[in-house]
Amino acid sequence: MNQFITNQPSSIHPFKSDKIQQDLLYYNRVPKTGSENLGYLLEELAKRNNFTQSRCYKPSDRKLTKENQRAHVLDINKAPRPFSYHKHVYFINFETFGQKNPIWISMVRNPVEKLISRYYYNRNEKTYNKLMQKNSINVAGLTESEWESNTADQCIEKLLPECHFRIGTPRPENTIPYFCGQEDECLLVGSKWAFNQAKHNLETWYTVVGVLEHFNLTLTVFEAFIPQFFRNVSALYPSLGEPHVNKNSHHTITEANRRTLMTNLTLEMDFYEFVVQRFFAQLYETQKQ
Repeated sequence: MNQFITNQPSSIHPFKSDKIQQDLLYYNRVPKTGSENLGYLLEELAKRNNFTQSRCYKPSDRKLTKENQRAHVLDINKAPRPFSYHKHVYFINFETFGQKNPIWISMVRNPVEKLISRYYYNRNEKTYNKLMQKNSINVAGLTESEWESNTADQCIEKLLPECHFRIGTPRPENTIPYFCGQEDECLLVGSKWAFNQAKHNLETWYTVVGVLEHFNLTLTVFEAFIPQFFRNVSALYPSLGEPHVNKNSHHTITEANRRTLMTNLTLEMDFYEFVVQRFFAQLYETQKQ
């Protein structure tokens, strides 16, 4: 474990619980962490628990200008209460714009598994064409066939940009930016400031951050800590079957390449472990009740 993680998380409750709007839920979705399933559950829960649910369906910027942050915060605060909203966006501190923060929630996943899942999810003509239009280095010098046929193992071993994480380079798809926020440095690989800011925001504002590898237990914690939105979710989920099934085949990589990624994603791994520690502390609290 990295030296920047000190002991256990400080609290199982947000530091500023008294400054959170308890009738406003904001789920900032981290891609490839089970967000479709949780989003679908919120839609079903809204019908049963009498709240309004909305999500952003259109692809949109995750990093917003100050002006767009302000407009978004004001729009969310105009919603009828109780209200739940979810969107792929980096954390926004509502207090910066004179408003109380909502109940922030999110999900995380082992960074190596998340990267493998995202890698194969992207192997399609549509993504390749988008990357070509953006002159992305991820497809530079590669035909569509070459790009699609490269395995994750080959990507790692060839040090291709998509699987190579250089300190100081921006990686907007990483998990830390979603909790760190809207500052430019939040995107940088290996930034200790971003890592600590993400931990700070999580402990200050996030009521629950679930763990995909423990999805059923995550629902238990959501229901215990946020009953006004998640009441009876543990009973509801099994009755729905698997709301969203990932159609991509399960892929894995060699142990050597897994160790390489864990080294390259040191702070991502440490942040994940920090979240898991807090999550299990919360779970333990629910089991004492």
